[in-house]
Order: sequence, then C-alpha cells, then structure tokens
Amino acid sequence: MTTLQEPLTNAIPPFPFFIENPIDTNQLPDRCQFTFSDGRQCRMARSQIHPSLCPFHSEREEQLFGDPSPGGYVVGRALDLPELYSACRDLTTAAGVNRALAQVFRLLAQRRISRQEAATFGHLAQLLLRSISAMRAE
Repeated sequence: MTTLQEPLTNAIPPFPFFIENPIDTNQLPDRCQFTFSDGRQCRMARSQIHPSLCPFHSEREEQLFGDPSPGGYVVGRALDLPELYSACRDLTTAAGVNRALAQVFRLLAQRRISRQEAATFGHLAQLLLRSISAMRAE
C-alpha cells in the first residue's frame, strides 16, 4: 500500500495531443475573406482588383451594392431597381401601396437605398393612402 508521500511510479505519461500546439488563426491575405452562413470561408484566391474578395464574390458584391458613396449607401440606384418597379405596378389600392412599402423596407435593410430615399418613398406612400381613402369617400 502506498502512502501519499511516496511518488507514483506508474503515472501515465502525457499524450502528444495534450502538448500545446499554437494554431495560426489569422486569415491568409492571399485568400478570399468571404464567409458562408455556416462559417466556412471561401478558398479561392483573392482578386487583384478587390482588397479582400475573390473575383466571383467581388463581382457579386458589385451586383448587389454597386459603387458605394462615402456614407456607405448607393447613390441614385433607387431608379435602377426592378424590384421596386414591379412592386409599384398597382398603387391604386391600399394592398398595392403596402406591397411597395414592404419592398422599400427590404431594400433599406439591404442598404440598397438610402434612409433619405426610403423616407421619401414612405411620405409618398402616405399621400397615396390618403388620396385612396379620399377617392373612396367621393
């Protein structure tokens, strides 16, 4: 029987995986920095014309956001949005105005239009709703 004072001679040696191996978590500067929704990172080489994305993701970013203004918003792109045109086909009913406002909200959340443009659309929608109710009263 051993006492607490005696050293254990049958101690288990440390396993190799217990040894600390520092892992470099820095992202490679020559790789695309796009991260997918499940946490994976794109492995394509970084584009020569974009500071952090591959050619595919930089083109996709350009399609979605265009040339950003200094405030981060796309200037004047509200006129080039087919989603907004399709939502504004029928503004003679409250449901049509509601559809258009929902699309404006989506575009604002995606930063595809500025807050000022969204506020302008909101004000115009309010005027349309008032005129629709006034026309029904006549």
